[in-house]
Amino acid sequence: MTSHLCWAEGARGRDLFGPHALAEASTGSIWFTRGDEALPLHRVDAIIFSETLRAADLLTTRAAAGDADLTSRETVALRATLLRQLARSFRLTNIAVPEDGRFAVVLGARATYRLNLTNGAVLLEPEGRQIVLPPADPRWLPAEERDATSDILATAVTLANDGELMDLTFLAQL
Repeated sequence: MTSHLCWAEGARGRDLFGPHALAEASTGSIWFTRGDEALPLHRVDAIIFSETLRAADLLTTRAAAGDADLTSRETVALRATLLRQLARSFRLTNIAVPEDGRFAVVLGARATYRLNLTNGAVLLEPEGRQIVLPPADPRWLPAEERDATSDILATAVTLANDGELMDLTFLAQL
């Protein structure tokens, strides 16, 4: 069984990024085949269907991360400042936030990560592959107090202490 995702439909011969980029790119169809036969959804294995949609979601989420309107520059700058202070206060010397402040670099025990301070996306370095962290422990982030900034700060601390993570889904991504 094979899953197919048509990405950047209508973009033939056009750049998706840079000065000649399309104003908008849209994803096309998702379909499944076995050999040469197209399969109706009810005949697609649930795990293959789920993983295909997860991949499509990650792809579109990552593509949207470049949209400057999602989070203000001031908010990202504040997150960078907060993360620098947090790292200094807790002596987390394995978290670095460059002056441009858009990303933090976290040197974990298991890998090096790049954390997007705009949207919280975590990229595994050096290949830049996006990974997903297990849900935060609710003891540390009560649901009524959660927001993007606290989630991003918690993600940085979690990555700085990645040697303590035993979640099998997370470990399989490394």
